[in-house]
This record gives sequence, C-alpha cells and structure tokens, in this order.
Amino acid sequence: EKTADELIGRLKTQKRINLKTLSRDMATVIATAVVGLEPTQGLIRRLDVMLHAPKTSENKFIATLQLYEGHYRRFAFFFADVLPAIRRKRKNPGNDVISYMISKNKKPLEIWVECIVYGAAGLATTQEFILIVLLHCMKDAKLRETLLSDNATARYEALNEILRLEPVIANIYRKPKEAVTVKSEDKEVTIQPGERIAFHIYDVNVDAKAVGESPEKLNPHHQLEKGVYRSMIGFGSGPHRCAGEHLALAETDVFI
Repeated sequence: EKTADELIGRLKTQKRINLKTLSRDMATVIATAVVGLEPTQGLIRRLDVMLHAPKTSENKFIATLQLYEGHYRRFAFFFADVLPAIRRKRKNPGNDVISYMISKNKKPLEIWVECIVYGAAGLATTQEFILIVLLHCMKDAKLRETLLSDNATARYEALNEILRLEPVIANIYRKPKEAVTVKSEDKEVTIQPGERIAFHIYDVNVDAKAVGESPEKLNPHHQLEKGVYRSMIGFGSGPHRCAGEHLALAETDVFI
C-alpha cells in the first residue's frame, strides 16, 4: 500500500504519466522486496530492458548483436544489483530469497539465475496484468465499480475472471516423465515420456465444458466445478502452479 500511495502521489503531482511506468515500478518494488534486491532506478531500468527485449531478428548479424547485448544486460544486472545484494544479505540476512539461498550455501551464479527467474515471473507478468485490468476498468463501468468496492471477495473474483480471459502467458509447455493416457470426446491418446505437450491457455480457459455458458464473456459468477480455479490455468496448474499467485493478485488489487 505504501508503494501504491507513492506512485499515485507521483501521478497526482505530474498530472500525466505512462501507465506502463507506474505498473512497472509497482511490480518491481514488490518483486525485489521478495527477492532481497534494492529497487533503485538503475535496477528498474536494467530489469525492464532485460525482460522486454525485442524479438530475435531473422538477420544473423543482427541476431548475434542481440545475443551479445542480452548477455551484457544480464551480466550488468549480476554485477550492479545481485552481487551487492549478496554482500548485504551475508551481513544482515532477511526474510527473502537471497538470504534463504545464502543459508543453503548456494553460489552467486545460482542466486543470479533465481533473481532473473523471479524478475521474469514476478515483474513482467504482474506489470502486464495490472495494465490489462486497468484497460477493462476503463471500458466496463460495472467492473470498475466492483474493483473499487469494499467487497474483497468480489474484487478477487473479478481479477481472477480477467486473468481467465486475458492470461499473461499464452502457452505452457511440459514433458511427461512417464506415459500418460488422456480421454477426450470418446478418444484415448497416450502421450509418451519426453514428448512435448503444449497447453494453449487461451483455449483451455474458454472451454465451455469447464466454464459453462458464454465462456468468452467476462462474468465473475461463472458456476465452476469444485476444485476448478476461478482463473482456470491462468496461473498454471499442478506442482508448477505460480507460487506468487496471491502476491500478484494482492498488489494488483491494491494498485487498482
């Protein structure tokens, strides 16, 4: 709430600001607090360019330049942000990812990788989700009223419903360790170990068999079967379901 208040205060002072900047700063401050990094303007800038790099060019020369540029950005993040944080946490450990990994005797490079993963998972995705929710609020007066109400249950149902229809991650890929047989429409298919399974999140989340009538319409009151998440698989599923799900919803709720 303190971070959201500061950002909205900045908006009131400046009168006009890019929403991408506000949502990025909100997501970065929260993600870095979890990881144990210092949310400086330099770190915010480094993470932003690293996580929103352009698509790899088909031109081999340009693609090579992009590859080296990507390596430079990741190493800049390591030396300017991760290493200093490791030194601080060795002296004054806290309740964060870096302190935990230090306690498990993890190497700096292992901690660096985790910081990048948490940055991608907790920053880029939440930033985009906040923007999607804001867009829906501007288009739908009833939804806006719900998300500004004192009814926390209704607000979270609405947020999960938006994520169901607007999943930030479009596809999830998995490989089974052993043969898996699935049945659909009276047909059985056996997926062999090591075969790649592509879960198309958009299609799964608007499956009428799971959601019911008018699955492509925003409706926080869809009657779902017991055990089915309101966001369907917007946060993934099974043991790989997003560990930061509740944090992402909470910071989006507070910011809105």
